Parts: sequence; C-alpha cells; structure tokens
Amino acid sequence: MAGNSDVNLTSMPSPRSPSRAPSKSPPQPPKRRRHLTPEERAAIAEERAQGVQVQELARRWSVSRQAIHATLRRLSEGTSGGTSDGGQGEARAGARTGARVGSALLARRSPTLSVRARTEEIEALDAAAARRGLSRPQVLRRLVRNAGALLAPDTAGAAQLAALSRQVREAGVRLNRTTKACNEAQWRRQPIPYTTADHAQTWQAIEVVFDAVRQVQAWALAHRAQLDVVVEAALEGDGGGGSNADNGKP
Repeated sequence: MAGNSDVNLTSMPSPRSPSRAPSKSPPQPPKRRRHLTPEERAAIAEERAQGVQVQELARRWSVSRQAIHATLRRLSEGTSGGTSDGGQGEARAGARTGARVGSALLARRSPTLSVRARTEEIEALDAAAARRGLSRPQVLRRLVRNAGALLAPDTAGAAQLAALSRQVREAGVRLNRTTKACNEAQWRRQPIPYTTADHAQTWQAIEVVFDAVRQVQAWALAHRAQLDVVVEAALEGDGGGGSNADNGKP
C-alpha cells in the first residue's frame, strides 16, 4: 500500500426528516342555539298538527328534536317561551301564537277512554279479539272510531215497529172488549153475547198479533245482519282513520 492515511468516521445524518410537532386546529367557537321566532313556532305547531313528524320538523327548521318538543309543549300550555329581546311586542305575539295553535295541539293528543267491565266480559272481548288476530286496544279503537255507524238510529225500523205497536194495541182493545162482555154476561147468568161477527173479529185480532210478531222477528234478523256487516267492516280496517290509525299504541 502506498501509505497509511487517517480515516475520520463521522455520524451521518438520519435519513428521516426531523420530527415536527403535530399541528393543532384552532378551537371552534361553540355553536349557538338557533332561536325560533313566534311565527316560526306557530308554523312548527301547525305542521305538527297536520301530521309532520318531529324528526322532519327538526330537519326543516335546523333545530334539535328537543327544541321541537319544547316548542310544542310551550304552545300547548299557552306560553310563548323565551324572547330574544324581552320586548313586550314579541311576548304578546307569542301569547297569541299559543292561543291560536294550542287548541290544535290539544286536539291532536289522544284522550284516554276507560270503562269498567266484569272479568268474564273482558275475557270474552280478548277471546274475540284473538280470533281476529287483534289486540284489545285495536278492537276498542276500531269500534269507538265507528261508533257513529254502529250506533246510528234505524229510523225506518223504528217507524215500522211503532206502526206494528199501534196495530197490536188496537187488536188488544178489541179482544179485551169482547172478553169483558162475555165475562159480564156469564157473571149475570145471561147468554154470552158472542156472535159470528165477534168470532171473526177475534180471529182477525189474533192474526194481527201473530203477523206483528213475524214482522218484528224479520226486522230483528235483518237488523242483526246489517249490524254484523258494519261491525265486520269496522274490525277489518281502520274505519277511515288513516294509515296510522292502528299503530299499536294503546
């Protein structure tokens, strides 16, 4: 070798780039809650009364569902909630809003109908509901919803029964008159005044009574058949209450 040479070993820089401190995004200011005006609260209440769901209302008005519920609750109670500037004019507008839509909100709430019944009656109702694959609340709701048709007065049938009642009463008067005359004659030991004409009138009166019985029976059967049709229609569908009429809620 030509000669000895000194070799200095120095540390090489690391191929990795020097580490940097992670960048932090600037803090975001807290979101301010959107304040609803009395007019907006009125519009929300009216849309809710028309059947718009709370979640959809929250999306439309860019507020939370809790804000929608609070708005509806305040309006149903007749209060306007908070005001942005505390002004008397907005407070009066909020009060008018509550008065205007409060009745609609209260009407939308389903009232509870309770009735006392014997144990065997409830069991019979549950058994009849089970045969149709319905629950007790569903049966009761459908019957109540169709109460107008189920309890509608049969004016034609009532008139027919009244006419039959008059005919039977008149026939009864004739029979009583003939019977009384025969009894008095027998008590006085006199010939019984029962002529051929009396006999014909008696049988005519009896025929009137039997004919009335037959007509009443026919009317009862027809009325029962008609009522069965109405009940069947009421229990088969929602009775015109809409697609949400039977939602499973009691």
